Amino acid sequence: MKGKIYSIIISVLTAGIIISTLTGSAWAAKYEWKYAASSIPGSLIDIYAKKLQQLLKDKSDGQIDMKIYYLGELGNIKDMAEALQMGAVELANLTPGHVASFIKEAEIFNIPYVFPPSNTAFKEITAQTDASFHKILAQGYEKHDLKLLDIYTEGVMAWTSNKPLKTPEDFKGLKIRVMVSPLLVEGFRAYGANPTSMPYGEVYSGLQLKIVEAQNNPINCIDDMKFYEVQKYITMANRLQCAATTTANLQFYENLPADIQGIVKAAIGEAREFIFAELEKEDKQRLARIKEEKPEIVFSDLTKEEVRAFSQLNGSVKDLFIDMTGKNGTAMLEDLAVLSKPYF
Repeated sequence: MKGKIYSIIISVLTAGIIISTLTGSAWAAKYEWKYAASSIPGSLIDIYAKKLQQLLKDKSDGQIDMKIYYLGELGNIKDMAEALQMGAVELANLTPGHVASFIKEAEIFNIPYVFPPSNTAFKEITAQTDASFHKILAQGYEKHDLKLLDIYTEGVMAWTSNKPLKTPEDFKGLKIRVMVSPLLVEGFRAYGANPTSMPYGEVYSGLQLKIVEAQNNPINCIDDMKFYEVQKYITMANRLQCAATTTANLQFYENLPADIQGIVKAAIGEAREFIFAELEKEDKQRLARIKEEKPEIVFSDLTKEEVRAFSQLNGSVKDLFIDMTGKNGTAMLEDLAVLSKPYF
């Protein structure tokens, strides 16, 4: 299967190179890189990718040309992750849900209430690359031919549904879509829900056809994919950050000259500052747009007491994470407990 996927991706990318050559643009840059964006044009991921694209070009004086490929252009998200591992693309945006099937340590982001819901707090914690949790995570990526370059967020995950979701009892029997992650599944099973994995591009039709009844994603994704059109409620649960990463193929990155690696690091650092600032503006604008397009939709935030009721059911998720990761998982959780404490 991987061989077939690889052949398809190579064919798409080769066609792009031929077109570039015919138009004369193939010779404009010394380094031509491919970036797999796990979302659609206009999304927060796209905003980040275009900023990084421009920074790389500017800082290299035009030596680096990064072409962006969107969801569907190189297959689904799983195909993108495999293409990055195989070196068919050089860079990608990947969420932990995309890689957790083979990098178990990445599941740390799928444990509810481990990271604070504040985007600023998440930024400060994930910037600490010398922290144990970060080092262990980066080592996990490298074991699978990937280089973890940055961690940011698409925002706090919200629930969309056709009924109010205020207590764990409200989830009894609820068919909720989740990414492919045993921890995400276990987290909702702990509430009595019936979590179902489904490709991101199929969620809208799944909700529309009532194959699933609810889903969870950050506000920008709910807006991008128009999930609110087929849902009645949006609940800010402050449960999970939708972590995202900038990831490179390991061999590609290690073979770059030192000066080009320096440019990549500097560009990613600036893109990080940019996207965290942009996130606050984007969330406000998107919330306003959703309310304008569907005035009858009901928004709500869980109270501290309601959050506590959900967080008390978190033990089985942490236990599963430790079962999957052993000493690494225990060390990551202990480190994050210390790093996150000032923000809770």
